[in-house]
Amino acid sequence: MKRVGCHSYKRGSLDNKIGMLFMWMFYGIVIIQLIHAFIVLPFFPIWAIIFAILGFMSIVVIKGK
Repeated sequence: MKRVGCHSYKRGSLDNKIGMLFMWMFYGIVIIQLIHAFIVLPFFPIWAIIFAILGFMSIVVIKGK
């Protein structure tokens, strides 16, 4: 019996390629936004807050593995 809505993972499939494309587009947008924030907001405490948030996010990713 085939389960509805449950897809098996196939490496290199079209769905996987499209998903990876969206993921890398998201990463690119985030990097561009960070660079823009560093240029527009040269006030040091704002940079420190941004780096602190990125540090906490990386801890969550590392602990999640």
